[in-house]
Amino acid sequence: MTAISELQSVIAVYLLYMCDKILNKATQIGLPCGHVIYCDRCSKDERTRTNVIKHYKSKCPYFNCGAPLTGTCEFQIN
Repeated sequence: MTAISELQSVIAVYLLYMCDKILNKATQIGLPCGHVIYCDRCSKDERTRTNVIKHYKSKCPYFNCGAPLTGTCEFQIN
């Protein structure tokens, strides 16, 4: 393992997602871009928007990514 990948692993453990002025542990990875983007609650809210709003296209909120999301994948760090 290189020093950079080791550092990325340590940072990933402490990732938090800011929503409604509350820090929640990020648990969702955007597909296909792979960015860590949502906590459980925000992921559920985004799925609801996608299902309810007819022409809504979900996009990755990570900085300037904006890639169209096809879904999310839950991850856990023990």
